[in-house]
Amino acid sequence: MWTIIVLFITGIAFIFIEIFVPGGIFGLSGALAIFGSIFLCFKNYPSLGFYALILELVFAGIAIILALKFLPKTKFGKYVILSKKESGNEGFVSHDSLEDIKDKEGVALTLLRPAGKANINGKKFDVVTEGGYIQKDEKVKVVTVSGKKIVVRKI
Repeated sequence: MWTIIVLFITGIAFIFIEIFVPGGIFGLSGALAIFGSIFLCFKNYPSLGFYALILELVFAGIAIILALKFLPKTKFGKYVILSKKESGNEGFVSHDSLEDIKDKEGVALTLLRPAGKANINGKKFDVVTEGGYIQKDEKVKVVTVSGKKIVVRKI
């Protein structure tokens, strides 16, 4: 009986350690220890196994509810949980705007079939054509810019 209790408490401790030392090893070990305690309880004490399983599920549910309710309000929860949003208004952008190269001219650095590289305003960009092939060293003009996608046309 003590083996089952020690295995269960060890499993809970490993899952708690996983919060501070992420990586999955402690969490997986904790889950295996808890399932092992349930298995041993069913094997050694069949009449108590079902009650142990229900008791562990109830405690797990209560722990999850309490963690969701109170953890974000604690000092540790505020440290661990991301609470800020990153937005363009605050200066966060996933990439630089390329709108300033629209309608600019450049030179194809590679064969554009239909994708390749082009030199526009002295910078190298990945570009696509409107559908046709453009030979290397031919002049191109930027038609549209959508995010990081630059569409060019032969001049």
